[in-house]
Amino acid sequence: MGTDKFIFKYSKTEYQDIITYIIQTVENENNILNKLPSFHQSRCLINQRSFEQCTSEQVAIFKSKVFMGENLLVLTGGLGIDEWAFCHSYKNVISLDIDYKLNEISRYNFNQLKVNNIQRLDCSAEVFLNQTTEIFDAVYIDPDRRVDGKREFLLQNHQPNILELLPLIKKISRKLLIKCSPLYDFEMAIKEVEGLRACYILSVKGEVKEMLLEVDFFERSEDKIQIKCVDINKENQVGFECFAKDEGIPIKTEFIEPYFYEVGSSIVKVRKHHQYAFKKNLRMIDHKVPFYTSSYLVEDLIGRAFKVIDTLPFSNSKINDYFKKNEITKGNLKVRGLIFKTSDILNKIKLIEGGDDYFFIFPMNGKNIFVHTRKLAVG
Repeated sequence: MGTDKFIFKYSKTEYQDIITYIIQTVENENNILNKLPSFHQSRCLINQRSFEQCTSEQVAIFKSKVFMGENLLVLTGGLGIDEWAFCHSYKNVISLDIDYKLNEISRYNFNQLKVNNIQRLDCSAEVFLNQTTEIFDAVYIDPDRRVDGKREFLLQNHQPNILELLPLIKKISRKLLIKCSPLYDFEMAIKEVEGLRACYILSVKGEVKEMLLEVDFFERSEDKIQIKCVDINKENQVGFECFAKDEGIPIKTEFIEPYFYEVGSSIVKVRKHHQYAFKKNLRMIDHKVPFYTSSYLVEDLIGRAFKVIDTLPFSNSKINDYFKKNEITKGNLKVRGLIFKTSDILNKIKLIEGGDDYFFIFPMNGKNIFVHTRKLAVG
């Protein structure tokens, strides 16, 4: 029986919801395996909408190793990935969600995962916070960022509105953790979140997955708000820490040296790439771009490192001649700091995307420069 016929057959029965979850789980098996391997191994079920917004297992486990204690309150449980990770670092976890059908699936999953210290309640954050007298070591919230079918990035537009809940949370916990969209701006967080202590930018293999705000209501200091950029992969994780008000400008180079670097997106996200390059003793190519160079190879980099093959002034005709002369037909192109886009150049040069060659086009000393590189395995 095909998927559509299977759904139709059971769609009007008492098994409608569970059948829907089963079908969504089967159809997303490969995605679940990549994003939630433990849930896949334990044959857990998913809800499509919650799966799209839920934390990846790698990121959730990282957070559980940073924050720990006795009692944790999760205001928006969702599919339960974060609370599953936190239940290994907190003795007791109370989790809330207003979607009772999703709560049933989450309870089923927790049973499959053999965890018994998570209590999922059919309750809204607003109702629970107005009624509870319990004190928690920390409160965690991952608000719904899809309102009326549209993605929202500002905290005030999320459900629930975390900014309105701050006074209630402050009564029951000293610490609050807020998961934000990768597109949320940390400078906005500094302005609108009372007690902001640290801002974590979490990426996996160079791709920013989320911003996590750490709030301490009783240790507020605007001059000491920390920025923590972490890139996570299966082998290791590398990080960079500074204060929000720290500044550092690397020495500007006059030419492209043997090694070329692109600073990671987690650092660029909070506009600390020049400071990071300053710390790593890299030379700045142009203030508009997160590209740097050096005469020696820098290890443990958040970002990507390349060996420079060639450098020349940029024009479409010169690039096509260069490709023809060197028999280059495939490569990876990136344009930064200029009015035209990568797609504009790809439409004008003969290049198939992919392969081991990486090409960068950017401004330098008042001219547009083309650099041919090959990626190095560092960081």
